[in-house]
Parts: sequence; C-alpha cells; structure tokens
Amino acid sequence: MLKMMKYVFLMLMASGCCHIVKAGAPAVDTVMLPEAATGARVFRAKDSLHVKKVKITEYKKKVDHASVVYPEYDKQCAGWRLTEKQLEKILVKSYTITEHEVRFFFTTVPCHYEGVAIVNDGQSMRFEVNAGSYSVFYEDLTAYYLGYFGAGVDFVEPPGIAVDVP
Repeated sequence: MLKMMKYVFLMLMASGCCHIVKAGAPAVDTVMLPEAATGARVFRAKDSLHVKKVKITEYKKKVDHASVVYPEYDKQCAGWRLTEKQLEKILVKSYTITEHEVRFFFTTVPCHYEGVAIVNDGQSMRFEVNAGSYSVFYEDLTAYYLGYFGAGVDFVEPPGIAVDVP
C-alpha cells in the first residue's frame, strides 16, 4: 500500500500542475521547453549569484496587457509601485531559489520592473522584479532566480511557501 501511495504521489508530481478553470474564463497551460530549445541555463543554489550589493543604473515598470491573467490583476498592477531604493532592497535581501521553486511556489504576475544594475561592484546585469515576489538576474544566457520572503515590500502576490528569514 505504501509503495502504491509513493507511486501515485510521484506520478502526480511528474505530471505537473493541474487547475480548475471557471466556465468561459481564459486558461493558461505551462509548457517547459528543454534547455536545448531555449539555449538558457539556470544555475542551482550552489552555483548561483550571491548578491551583496546592488546599484541600479536604469529601471522601468512593465505591464503585460496581453496576458490572459491581466484582467485578474489589472487594478493591483496599476497600484503596484516600487522606488529605486525598494528595488535595491528586494534584490539584496532576496534568497537564491531554483527554477522548480519559481514554477511551483511563486505566481508570475503580469507586471514587473526591469532594468540594469551593477552587482557586487562588478558587472552590469539585466534584472526583473516580478510582482509575484521573485526576481531574475540575466547574464548572457544564464538566469539567476531569487525569491523575496521578507517584510516591508507590498508585492501583488506573496510566495506560496513560508521561509524563516534572519
């Protein structure tokens, strides 16, 4: 019986997420492309970017009005505003997360800030801070994911997992 339960659990996890859609509402299915198809590489925690200092050189807010979930977040995205200092705080106080954690514990909201920042007094990197409480730094074809679990910043959607932060 225990073996069967493990098998069912593993099959459910391997099959991806399942959701119920209201009649007439738009639905979104997530498709993961293999690394070879995208050319992108995601670093795991041990290889990841450790952000100790950030200086934002440019940033702007973006809203994806074409997203099928945009109507659900229209008002929240319109009211979501972050300053340069708040963005820097988020990027420094965030924790390394895996691509798996981004997909399963964070909501991708159709509004985000994107820009360029100097990281750890070194290189200039592109970044995005999504209203769903996560960020991404881009270096060539490499993506570094960070999750924000702290207080003091009003995201549209909090993380779907609780983490004790010092």
